[in-house]
Amino acid sequence: KGQISEEIVRNAEEFVCKLYNVENTKSVDEARHILFGKSPKPEALPPTSDALYHHIKRAHHQSLVWNMAICPKPVLPSPASMGWKYEGTKLIPILMTLDSIPSACLETTTCQCTTGCQNRRCKCRKLCLVCTVNCGCNTDSVQCYNRD
Repeated sequence: KGQISEEIVRNAEEFVCKLYNVENTKSVDEARHILFGKSPKPEALPPTSDALYHHIKRAHHQSLVWNMAICPKPVLPSPASMGWKYEGTKLIPILMTLDSIPSACLETTTCQCTTGCQNRRCKCRKLCLVCTVNCGCNTDSVQCYNRD
């Protein structure tokens, strides 16, 4: 009743891949990789398999709650085992437990700044990285303030 089968997770991943128009793949992580090559904007990417799994668990828990709504004493699994965590007395959704961007990708991040990288509009500064020689701020006309 409270268990989510591997088949359900696989079907959900395949469905999400179809939503993002990624053909010939059934893994959202692979779909993210393919789409990242086309547009590195995070908002254009599907969720990671880790984030999707936690979402499936939360949605499944909600469906169990609704199915038991007519029962005077419903028997439900703990939300803490279904994609939620307790912080004090509040339930907080677990959005993901793994990094959404591999550390190797963070190391190759570059910005296209032309104003000196002084604020968080700079992609490198936003990710707490220093600008590199591959960044747009690496010109004679721009003084970058986000270097070693």
